[in-house]
Amino acid sequence: MGELVGIGGCILVFAGGAVLTFGVDWRLKGVDVPVVGVILMIAGLIGLLAYCAVYRRRRLLGRLSDTEIVEERRYHQDY
Repeated sequence: MGELVGIGGCILVFAGGAVLTFGVDWRLKGVDVPVVGVILMIAGLIGLLAYCAVYRRRRLLGRLSDTEIVEERRYHQDY
C-alpha cells in the first residue's frame, strides 16, 4: 500500500494554510478564512511530525534488518 501523503504534501498543506492566514484578505460569509488557514497549518505540522516519526522508525528498523547473510558452500572431490 502506497503512502497517502508524504513530506511534500504536508509542506504543501502547511504553506497553503500560511497563505490563507497571512496573505489573503478575502471575506466569505460564514467562513473565517484566517482560522481555516491556521487549522491547515496545524494539520500540516502534525502530518509532518508524524511522517518524520514513522520515517525515523523505518530507518532504524531497516538498519537492523540490513544484515547480510553469507552462505558458504564447500565442495570436496575424492580422487
